[in-house]
Amino acid sequence: MQERVLRSILITTHVNAEVFTTFSKFNNFTFNRRGVTFFSFPFLMVVLSLMHFFNRDTTLGVLFLIFAFLLPLGYLGFHSRSVSNQVKRFNLEKSRIAYTIRLQESGIQVSNQRENAEYPWDICYGAYRVKGYCYLYVTKAKCFILPDVDIEINASSDQVWQFLQEKLGTEKTKSYIKV
Repeated sequence: MQERVLRSILITTHVNAEVFTTFSKFNNFTFNRRGVTFFSFPFLMVVLSLMHFFNRDTTLGVLFLIFAFLLPLGYLGFHSRSVSNQVKRFNLEKSRIAYTIRLQESGIQVSNQRENAEYPWDICYGAYRVKGYCYLYVTKAKCFILPDVDIEINASSDQVWQFLQEKLGTEKTKSYIKV
């Protein structure tokens, strides 16, 4: 059976607390690579702690060990609190339409209540696929969330991903879904 070729895909993105939280975790820990720091810092603190224990300086050893656990917990708490405050500020407790995206041969057309914009494919930074979502970055700081559940009825998440890979190339696309 021959698969039909899509020339345009419509996605009306609904944003709520879950969508925003999931994106925030991806953007913070994966895309901006703060997860590397998050794990390497405690490891370094434990190594420093062990060095001080071996040198019989238990006070500094204990201090480094405390920092190894408290600072990452503090960072997670700060991140969680920040996301929670943004959910309240943007009134995301209830799902609402954020924007409508049309993926076309020429580029991305985005519209919301305030504006309409078009982005040609060649300026796009990249696309990333995680379970349930595609994140389409037009710049390193501007991203559009494409939830699988919001894709038009006559397209699938696999077709959206294939379309993005075709338009952006494999060097600008990365999937975090294990096959």
